[in-house]
Amino acid sequence: MECDDAELTTLRIALLVLYGTTLTTRGHRVVQGASAYTVERLIRSRLGGAGGYGKTACYDNSKQLVELGYLDAFPIEEGPRPTTIYQPTEKGIDAVRAWMATPTAAPRIDSDLVLRIRALRYTPPEVALESLRALRPYLTGLLARFDAEALDPELASPEAALEREYFQLVLGAHLKWLARAEKHLTKMVSASRRTKRGSPRRRQRD
Repeated sequence: MECDDAELTTLRIALLVLYGTTLTTRGHRVVQGASAYTVERLIRSRLGGAGGYGKTACYDNSKQLVELGYLDAFPIEEGPRPTTIYQPTEKGIDAVRAWMATPTAAPRIDSDLVLRIRALRYTPPEVALESLRALRPYLTGLLARFDAEALDPELASPEAALEREYFQLVLGAHLKWLARAEKHLTKMVSASRRTKRGSPRRRQRD
């Protein structure tokens, strides 16, 4: 996410988009917009289109976007405690429109899986295998959630369907790769164990 406006960093564009496309329900009231907590959790879950940003960055930049005129903030009193909801202003929406007119950047592969693949040479294969297997329940559960959740007819839109399809395809690709990695590492574990079992006999013959 790049934007020519120096005020609008990658995170700030993400915040404008997420605040503008998230609905908040309190009692019988549904409003366009979200709390900083909701959007920060979405980003932290890696399903918000931006990664690598912590709670402080999300909260501080939300407040700064209000000061710069890109977001409005208003309280909602319903519920167990008051919540501040953020919505893009017309200036904020114009900024998103301007950003959308820029060329789409290639997706960044910022998963730590890339580093773990490179680090295989430093780790016994059984350790790497156990680490990768721990990822499977999370990916499987996440994909199952997307597969099971029916889009609300009142909220359904082409954008929602495209977003859902993107996550399903990405998660499916991760699971497909994970199966291959597990198979490969299982062979490495077996080969390592055979080598260890054969070592004493080779030393005795020597």
